[in-house]
Amino acid sequence: MTARPPGPRPPGPRPSSGRLLTVIALVAFVSTADNAVLVAALTSIRTDLGLGMAGAQWLGIAYMLTFAGLLPATGPLLDRWGPAGLRAGLALFASASLAAASASDAAVLVAARVGQGAGAAIVVPGTLRLLRTGLPARHRPLGAAVWTAALAAALALGPWLGGVLTQHGHWSWIFLAHLPPLAAAAILLGRPAHDGADPVRTAVPVGPALLAVAASTAVTAAIVGWGQDWSWLPVAVGAAALTTLVRHELRSATPLFPREVVRNSAVLGSVGVLLPWGIGVSGAVYFTPMVHQDAFAQGPVAASLPLVVIAIAVVAATPAVVRMTRWFGVRATVAAGCLVGGGGFLALAGTAHAPDLLSRVPGLVLLGLGAACTAPLTAHPLDTVAGRDSGTVAALLTAAREMAAALGVALLGLVLARNAVADLAHGYATALVVAAALQAVAATAALTLLRPPEQAPP
Repeated sequence: MTARPPGPRPPGPRPSSGRLLTVIALVAFVSTADNAVLVAALTSIRTDLGLGMAGAQWLGIAYMLTFAGLLPATGPLLDRWGPAGLRAGLALFASASLAAASASDAAVLVAARVGQGAGAAIVVPGTLRLLRTGLPARHRPLGAAVWTAALAAALALGPWLGGVLTQHGHWSWIFLAHLPPLAAAAILLGRPAHDGADPVRTAVPVGPALLAVAASTAVTAAIVGWGQDWSWLPVAVGAAALTTLVRHELRSATPLFPREVVRNSAVLGSVGVLLPWGIGVSGAVYFTPMVHQDAFAQGPVAASLPLVVIAIAVVAATPAVVRMTRWFGVRATVAAGCLVGGGGFLALAGTAHAPDLLSRVPGLVLLGLGAACTAPLTAHPLDTVAGRDSGTVAALLTAAREMAAALGVALLGLVLARNAVADLAHGYATALVVAAALQAVAATAALTLLRPPEQAPP
């Protein structure tokens, strides 16, 4: 019997469509549910680790900023590594989740959250890449539907699941729960055949991506530490990193964001709306379960129910949004959604001192309906760019959402802390009013920046 010569193992056969669809569903659910389950456990984590408000903020910000900042680099990285890059991302996400579950102090937990963010920045675009490189053409629409359904399920079940795990077990379980689906995804993926990755020709802009992470982290740190003696330091670091990044983008032949994408008015318009919208929505949502637990002494399950109501409203309204966009156009649909969401925030601010869920349902439903109407912010710019740039634009839009979420946690956390000295519910109400104002800014940006579909370039 002849021994196999040393060297890397050859790739196995292409996984079946059923296996790849399962991988897509598992990764979509875990990556979306990660922050959703965390918010339900914030109070328990703060109590166990002795965290203040800033510590609670960084648990979310560390994940969001790393995810957002590395996304522009992971697309080319996956084009170079192919399926091996996705397997590495799954391993990184799982290892970081295990480290988070084992953390006994805040620094280790925040570091683990950075690792989870880096893993998510690889597995999310890597899994979406499977839609194009792994599935036959006839199954790609089904793959997109599976991805969307898994996202909706994570949004609806994530907060409740985090509450159940925390209330009936321990907060570490929210991270341990990531391990089985990630392991199953890695096993189902196997060692697929070569899928067109080019390790020679694909450039990976790691340096510019790290500059983007540094700049965004510094700006966020300055917001979190606003008024502190050291708050000037992250401002200086952020300004230096941002200046270096801008110089690179202007001079480099291979910028982080291709110039044809940066100059696209539909892309810039969507990003301009996503930022104020996401800052308001994500910041308010992040602190909702914590406020319900700390101010009204509710358990993690009951405190997470408001987010479940929002998610159900989003899922229920999404089919109608498709028709609204067709009838009224992108600008009107998105602007109306932002205004409806702002009305929901104002309604919630008026009931901020009421501990019962029933009085909050109208505001929560309005917020969910408004959030559903922002769905065209992703589809509209993708319809205006060439196919070769679709991955870059998708990464940019996802990064903008995560960046807005991190800034929202920082800004609304600052508002909440500054106005909750004597009454946490009062600080929460003030933060909701700020979130409503940001929705008005987003609506104005939608009417000003978004171009009607008939004027979009081919």
